[in-house]
Amino acid sequence: MNTIRYMGKCLMNYKISVIVATYNSGDFLNEFLDSIKSQSLGFEDIEVIFVDDASTDDYTLDLLNNFNESYPNVSVIFLDENSGFPGTGRNRGLDLAGGEYVIFADHDDSYVENAFEVMYDKINENDMLISNFNQVFDDKVVKFKSLYKDTPTVCVKNIDEDRNLLRIPAAIWTRLFRKDFLVENNIRFLERMLCEDVYVATLGCLKAEGIIYLNDFYSYNYKIRDSEGNRSTIHIRNRKYIEAMLDGYYEIAKMLEKENKTGYGKEIFRQHLTSWLYTIVLSKLDSNDKKELFEKSYDIFKMYYTQDLYFKKRYNNLVDNILSKDFDKAVVEANKLEKTQENMNDRKKNRPRGRPKISGVCKLSKAVTVKFSKIDYERLCRRSRQANLTLAEFLRVSAFETTITARHSAEETAVIRSLTGMANNLNQLTRLSHQTGFHRTQRTVTELLQKLKEIIIRYRHGERRPS
Repeated sequence: MNTIRYMGKCLMNYKISVIVATYNSGDFLNEFLDSIKSQSLGFEDIEVIFVDDASTDDYTLDLLNNFNESYPNVSVIFLDENSGFPGTGRNRGLDLAGGEYVIFADHDDSYVENAFEVMYDKINENDMLISNFNQVFDDKVVKFKSLYKDTPTVCVKNIDEDRNLLRIPAAIWTRLFRKDFLVENNIRFLERMLCEDVYVATLGCLKAEGIIYLNDFYSYNYKIRDSEGNRSTIHIRNRKYIEAMLDGYYEIAKMLEKENKTGYGKEIFRQHLTSWLYTIVLSKLDSNDKKELFEKSYDIFKMYYTQDLYFKKRYNNLVDNILSKDFDKAVVEANKLEKTQENMNDRKKNRPRGRPKISGVCKLSKAVTVKFSKIDYERLCRRSRQANLTLAEFLRVSAFETTITARHSAEETAVIRSLTGMANNLNQLTRLSHQTGFHRTQRTVTELLQKLKEIIIRYRHGERRPS
C-alpha cells in the first residue's frame, strides 16, 4: 500500500482543482505553474495539487516544496513509493481536491491563458466538458483536427445521442469534470497500468448527464518531444509499458461489460488496438516477448478489433495471424513491418526537409543586454508564453521578423522642417492669390516648386538612408 505525505492547507472553496502527477519533472514545473498563475479566471480561484511519485531528483523536490510554501492555493503530496504510472497520483489528488470542478494535467505541458475561464463559463449544468488541444512540436504548432471538422460545439444529454464522442482522443487534460459527478459514480483512474486516462474518459462519457465538446476551443498545449529522456510513458516501448497498455484495455473491456455497454467497444478501441500493434512494431522487443504479447492480446482483438483507416491494409496480415492464433506467423509479420518502417524512417531522414542546419557562422554566440521595467518584462513573458516560445526565442523572432522604421537622420530632419515651412508658405500664398491675383505670387510659388523638385530628385537618387 502506497503511503503519502501531504503538506495540507486550509480547505477553501475553489472553482477548479488542477491535479498534476509528477516524477523527476523539475525542468517543466515552472512553465506549467506559470500557465496556471496567468489564467484569466483568476489564480486565486484555482487550486493546484501536485502529487509526486517518489521523485529522486532534488531539484524537483525543492521546487515542489517551494511551491507549497509560496502559494496558499498550491498543495503537494509526496508518495513514499514509486508507482510507475500516473493513475495513483491522480486518484490521491482527487481525494483531496476542494474545487467545484477538477481537471487532470500533465507536468510538462501548459494551458492557454483563458482556458479555465472559457471552460468554467461553458460547462453550465453538464457533468463533463471536453475542449481541443494544440500539438506543439520543436519547430511548429499543429491544431488537432477531430472527426467533427467544422462543427464548433457538440452538446448532448447523454452518450447515446452521439456515440462519436467516444472517438475523440482521451486527452484527460482537456476534460473538465464536475467533482461531485466523479465521486458519486466512483470514477477513478486505473493504478499500476496504462490507459488510465482512456478508462476515466470512457466511463465519464458513459455516466455523464450532459456532455459539451468545444471543438473550436484549443485550451491546452500538448508538447511532443523527440529526445529520449523527455518522452512520456506512452512513448516508451519496452515490455513493461506495452503490456501495461494491454492490461488497461482489458480493464476497459471489463468496465464495458459491467455497464452493459459492450456495443460501444468498437468506437472506443478503433484506434487503440492498431496503435498498440504499431508500438510493438517499433519496439525492438525480442520474438519471445512479441509472441507472448500477441497471445495475451487475442481476446481483446477478437472482441473489439476494427480496421483503422490510418493504417490502411499494412496491418491486415498481422491481425489475421493473431485472430487465427498463429502467433509465430504474427511475430514474422511484425518483424517484416519493423523492417518496412525502418526503411520508411531512413528515407525520411535522408530527405531534405525543414530549416537548413545552422552553420558555425550562425551559432548563437553573441549576447545583448536589454533592460526592461518590471511591467514591460511581465508583458514580454506573457506574450512569449502565448506564442509558445521561450523569452529568448520570442525576442529573437521579434527582432528579425518585425518591421522597424528607421530614425530620421539630421539631414532628413532638416528636409522635413523645410517641407513643413514650404507647406505653410504655399498655404499663405494660396490665400494671397485669391485676394490679389496669381500674378502677385507667381515668382515665389515658382521658387518653392523648384526647391520641391530638387528634394524629389535627391530622394530618387537614393540619398535617403535605407531602413
